[in-house]
Amino acid sequence: MAQGQREIAIVGVGGTTYHPRGIVGHSAVSYHAEAAALAIEDAGLSKRDIDGILVCEHSEDVKIAYRVFENLGMSGRAKPLCLAITNGGIAAAVANKVATWALLSGEANYVLVVGGGGGARGRASERATRPGAYMQGQHHFSWEFDVIYGPLGAPGFYALHAQRHMHEYGTKPEHLAAVKVASSKHGALYPKTLLPQVVTIDDVLNSRYVAAPFHILDCCYPTGGGSDAYILTTAERARDLKHPPVWMLGVGQYHAGYHVGALCTGWEDGHDLIRTNGREAADQAFGEAGVTRADIDFAELYDSFTMTVLMQLEDFGFCEKGESGPFAEGGRLELGGELPVNTNGGMLNLGQTGVGSTVMFQTEAVEQLRHEAGPRQVRDAKLAVVGSVSGPMSNYGCTILARD
Repeated sequence: MAQGQREIAIVGVGGTTYHPRGIVGHSAVSYHAEAAALAIEDAGLSKRDIDGILVCEHSEDVKIAYRVFENLGMSGRAKPLCLAITNGGIAAAVANKVATWALLSGEANYVLVVGGGGGARGRASERATRPGAYMQGQHHFSWEFDVIYGPLGAPGFYALHAQRHMHEYGTKPEHLAAVKVASSKHGALYPKTLLPQVVTIDDVLNSRYVAAPFHILDCCYPTGGGSDAYILTTAERARDLKHPPVWMLGVGQYHAGYHVGALCTGWEDGHDLIRTNGREAADQAFGEAGVTRADIDFAELYDSFTMTVLMQLEDFGFCEKGESGPFAEGGRLELGGELPVNTNGGMLNLGQTGVGSTVMFQTEAVEQLRHEAGPRQVRDAKLAVVGSVSGPMSNYGCTILARD
């Protein structure tokens, strides 16, 4: 996209209710189809208008995009674009790039992006009965170089980043807890949230350890199922639709692999456990958008763990490296603060339906920019940054959205 140009817009959003343990007979595909139908209705379109489908999910079903296509009742109507985006937590940012290319080239007119699914708890039986197969499918683990040293889950790997940050910069557990406190206050205002309780710093620090320094309240809440969706189109089509367009001004994505062992030794380009390519992704997005960090009114940042948010605050340029801990204190991340973060509670409170939850951050930003967020509304919201992370801080996405 040309710098600062309003060429691509989000014109419809939709999302299902999230379920803590899923619903019997409800699959990832049916959740996706429900969210997609809601987004299509919100845009004032019909299923016949959609000619691009991008499904954000890390699924063993390699044909999941086709199954969503079929479940929406689109069989028999060929589409030029139907893909599964399997880049983990940055899938929505990747989908935004793919959709932009398709729309600006004229290959598609309306692109549906959907993500979420059966959720982590929905895979519990697989973890219990086929642990080897399950772990091999979790690609932030390398059997050769990572798992042999002990950690067998995402908390253990992400904890390495947090421990290193604490070692180099003096970051405290209280700083991580401040992220959870802010998001819990926002989640309490959102009717869909699965963890509506407002917590304190002491609540976080007194909750049980999962992988030091992470307490259980530092970790996202895995759910049984749910999905979110949005629809992208070009400027000329966006202005004739039901809602004022929310413009996608810039998208950045940078990739550096997926195994934490490589980050422990550092990359030739200077990236390591706490110096990530989030800076490059953000610079790309802000450069395309033609705006500065000071222009941003709020942020929706992928929160697999509290440390994930702190790292994005630094690498996206909202504070200097090593300063995100103090930056999070004093209510700065809360509604009414300097930079409200995760205004619906994020995955720490609303819940994580799998890595496809990355889509939820985009739809929440759209609701805020359309001034439809009710009691959790950011005052005079005009510009948002949406951040995403996959692997153990190896790959980053950054999207800048603007109100019309």
